[in-house]
Amino acid sequence: MTDEAVTGGCLCGAVRYEIHGAPMVAGHCHCGDCRKTSGAAHGTFAAYPENAVKITGKLTHFKVKADSGMMADRGFCPVCGSWISGSPESVPGAVAITIATFDNPEAVTPQMRFYDKRRISWDVIDPALPAFADMPPRG
Repeated sequence: MTDEAVTGGCLCGAVRYEIHGAPMVAGHCHCGDCRKTSGAAHGTFAAYPENAVKITGKLTHFKVKADSGMMADRGFCPVCGSWISGSPESVPGAVAITIATFDNPEAVTPQMRFYDKRRISWDVIDPALPAFADMPPRG
């Protein structure tokens, strides 16, 4: 990743964001929540400290009990429905931004897969990436 800001937004342009700094983590999540939220076989996002992300426009929020048993907040564009962000209660002070909404999705490369125990068999992702049955250990 370069020192340049990462920018992106929703499909209709009502929500935009700018991110400064490197992500804390970037990966593919195979949990049922991310599958249903993304409408795909997995969600792919990069997580940043909250103070690194500036979102303009209004998001609609939906809270859900995550596979961890803790709550997670999902942010969507209220106009077009694009999934923009997630804030897991299990990682206070972090906001995850869906990489598919980046203006340049090549700006960040996913480093791992998690909740791999829930991965759909035909959803083949780079087998060289570290895979965790649940969430990766912190530290």
